[in-house]
Amino acid sequence: MSSNIEIEKVVLGTLIIEANCFSKYSSSLSVHLFEKRDHQIIFEIISQLWQSNHPVDLVILIQELGKIGKGNLDQYIINLTMGVHSSAHLEYHIMILVELSVKRDFINKFSRLLKIANDPQLNIFMIRDKAFEYFDSLFIDKFIENNKQDQSFPVLVDKVQERFLNIQNSSITGIPSSLDIINKVFGGWQNSDLTIVAGRPGMGKTAFMVQQIVDIVQQNISVGVFSLEMSAEQIGARIITNYTGIPNSSILRKGLSDAELQQYIHLKDDLLSLKVHINDTPGISINDLKIKAKMMKLKYNIAVIIIDYLQLITFEKAGNREQEIGNISRGLKGLAKELDIPVIALSQLSRNVENRPDKRPMLSDLRDSGSIEQDADEVIFLFRPEYYGIEEWGSEYNHEGTQNEAEIIIQKNRHGGILSERCKVNMATSKFMNSY
Repeated sequence: MSSNIEIEKVVLGTLIIEANCFSKYSSSLSVHLFEKRDHQIIFEIISQLWQSNHPVDLVILIQELGKIGKGNLDQYIINLTMGVHSSAHLEYHIMILVELSVKRDFINKFSRLLKIANDPQLNIFMIRDKAFEYFDSLFIDKFIENNKQDQSFPVLVDKVQERFLNIQNSSITGIPSSLDIINKVFGGWQNSDLTIVAGRPGMGKTAFMVQQIVDIVQQNISVGVFSLEMSAEQIGARIITNYTGIPNSSILRKGLSDAELQQYIHLKDDLLSLKVHINDTPGISINDLKIKAKMMKLKYNIAVIIIDYLQLITFEKAGNREQEIGNISRGLKGLAKELDIPVIALSQLSRNVENRPDKRPMLSDLRDSGSIEQDADEVIFLFRPEYYGIEEWGSEYNHEGTQNEAEIIIQKNRHGGILSERCKVNMATSKFMNSY
């Protein structure tokens, strides 16, 4: 049984005679709790009156029903109120309706999915996408989201205290990186943060991403990767080259030498144990990415999401490119908060960088939208002067050579300071390393 009409009557009757009950339980109440159509109509009127700050009583309710041609329900709502003696058990009755509504939602969605699966005109990928869509809109998830308990201030104080004590004890509060600058400035990759890693082509964005993937999975932590530019196999090859030290050119083009083959065989079991989960759907929409990320979280318990790269994500309803990128960046920030994990997204920069003598990027160079800077908790720029034929650093690094070096520029940090540091890079093996 997926409905209980008598309980529906009791809940509606209580909401009519007890004016304060709707405000008390508003986050739990929904038209979807009621299966009988007349009950849905009555509830919708009660809800509209409450939202408009109008009183709810029998007289007003009868008047509103008359306005929509439902005067035949006058006696029915009078009978609803006569069947109520107390509101003491209203919360219990609402939860019964919630459980029944969840069951109806499951039945309806899976029945429709079964019908779709039997349609010979639809391919399995369309059916899969529809299944994801249904999964992402389950009533139970919406109910849980609407009824999350606000955290009391004492609990928040304790959390903040735990964080600063960890910092004082030199503990990293997030997921550590092998790059000291990430740990010093951010305290590691932090839950619910959106970090943008940006640079012009040739600056090492992919190598930086691969280094972070390897750093994280070596801690036995699962990573979800959305690669919109390269195939999963290409990303996999770069992870292998970073982990083994075998140049990417050997793995993808030249073939391995005897020594490299022995190195690969020696490390293969370790590679097979790495918890990397790659989705390489090209041109994925932000909504589909969020659905697939939630599936990864449920299935593999991913603790970090890495995206290559932001500008290749799509959003169909935007009026222009700036609005599209704005919706995407907000969607990624929302995803980080919802799953409570770090989201690291690579991003392109505009060509304005090329017109600058020192070629260093600035926040205004973030391509297509100022929303990226606004939505991001952290913005990291990668700068490799060697790519531009610049052989020496400036005075900030004592005019030392730039060969096989890059600068990590933390230009925005919502929760702390900013910093720039040199590091070593090996583009052949997709490695970023501390310079000391």
